[in-house]
Amino acid sequence: MVVVAVAGGTGGVGKTIVEQLQLSKKHEVILLSRKAPATPASGGAQIVLADYGNIEALSLLLQEHKVDTVISTIGLMGAEAIRSQLNLIAAADKAKSTHRFVPSEFTVYVSPDDSNAAAFGAWLDAAAALKKTGLTYTRVINGWFMDYFGMPHTPSNLTPHAWAVDIANRRAAIPGTGNEPMTMTYSVDVARFVVRMLDDTDWPEVSIISGSDTTFNKISEIAEKVTGAKFDVVYDGEEKLRNGQATVWPTDYGAGPASAEETQAMMALFGLMSVEGRILVPEGNRLNDKYPEIHPVGIEELLTAAWTGK
Repeated sequence: MVVVAVAGGTGGVGKTIVEQLQLSKKHEVILLSRKAPATPASGGAQIVLADYGNIEALSLLLQEHKVDTVISTIGLMGAEAIRSQLNLIAAADKAKSTHRFVPSEFTVYVSPDDSNAAAFGAWLDAAAALKKTGLTYTRVINGWFMDYFGMPHTPSNLTPHAWAVDIANRRAAIPGTGNEPMTMTYSVDVARFVVRMLDDTDWPEVSIISGSDTTFNKISEIAEKVTGAKFDVVYDGEEKLRNGQATVWPTDYGAGPASAEETQAMMALFGLMSVEGRILVPEGNRLNDKYPEIHPVGIEELLTAAWTGK
């Protein structure tokens, strides 16, 4: 048993990881938070207030709580959040008790030579910073979260967001041809794999997870089958996406602080990544093969459970 600190563990992926850590009963869990949350943490986990602007204080905090492993799920939106994670990496490297670090990523794999690397610089900056430390670390890569296609019926701590196939409203705006392969993984399964790898001392630089390798056309087909409805489907071709003209629905489902223009630009970027096959995780060295006792949910299983008769 070791002490695991989850940064950003009061919601989203972080909360899901905390829940699975608690279910495993293998490790002591603390949550690092910039401010006290309005509601208690999942399962009554201890919340420790952290000043991400002070590396020395952060290091002393990790040492005080004898933290062996830090799992960062900080939402890397904006310069302050990005700097917070870099400071946390530096603090973990200074803390004598801390040996391992999982940076906030949990998505597609991006390398420095990718054409869209600039849009995901925060991930690459964290990886570069970790390489300079004495910490054991791994980047968790799981493609796109499957949860979004089951909401609101699939249990999830993620914020709802409809992309490409909007099952609730029986419509789809599919990037490319819809036949480009991509990887989908349920957030709970990602958390289960993360908890399992804590048992190992050697981590690969990249930890790859897949729930299903599928396509948007397949997802749309399954959705039509289980709902018994015909969807209104349009396709956004590659040229349209490169011009930033992704189809964006005027809906409150998944609405956030981004403007309509920012949302469209983001959807175009995601669409291009899909067209270029960048949402498909590498086939080799997947944790699925390393930990065969974990059976992740497949996309058809999730959609069938979520939408049959709805």
